[in-house]
Amino acid sequence: RQDKTFAFKGKADYVRVLTEGSVEAATLANNHSYDYGNEGYWDTFGTLGKAGVMPFGYEESPVMLIKGIPVGLIGINDLTGGAETQLIAELEKVKRKGARLIICYFHWGTELEPYADENQRDLAHLAIDHGAHLVLGAHPHIVQGTETYKGRRIIYSLGNFCFGGNSSPSDMDTMIYQQTFTIDADGVKKDNVTNIIPCSISSAAYDGYNNYQP
Repeated sequence: RQDKTFAFKGKADYVRVLTEGSVEAATLANNHSYDYGNEGYWDTFGTLGKAGVMPFGYEESPVMLIKGIPVGLIGINDLTGGAETQLIAELEKVKRKGARLIICYFHWGTELEPYADENQRDLAHLAIDHGAHLVLGAHPHIVQGTETYKGRRIIYSLGNFCFGGNSSPSDMDTMIYQQTFTIDADGVKKDNVTNIIPCSISSAAYDGYNNYQP
């Protein structure tokens, strides 16, 4: 266990929460992935992979074949520094692997801050400038704004969703973000269809507590 206030772990069998929820990929690039050191990290990585959930993040940037389209997945933890260099390196990596659609997922920003900061915006724009088709973010624990940059979408913070870290969070608003991409021989088309579904992280939100069931 790392010497920190909050260190999280769970039973490996809990991976079924993801597989039974049809989760296909999960980023491990965040400020808790090494709470139990390298061994804990790679145990988690292996558990996900064996269960059929594609793990990605840091220097592990796989390309998944989705409906015949190679999709590159990049996870960046901006809280540890060096994000710009790692981002560009991983973008080039998935391009070399033949990715035709690239999704970047950042762990960034300030907890409970409702607006993205300059660093988040700079990183998001840098990702798109170097080939990302969609930028997603997490860590603030609340929803932040969205942006369209060069015709591509940035979701600065998805907020919490199935969140067991707080029994009565002050902000229970969250969302499901959906995007459908059209890709032909010329690449990703500009007619991307997006949809935001507003949600609560708790089905008991009106009673003021989190029952961990969005």
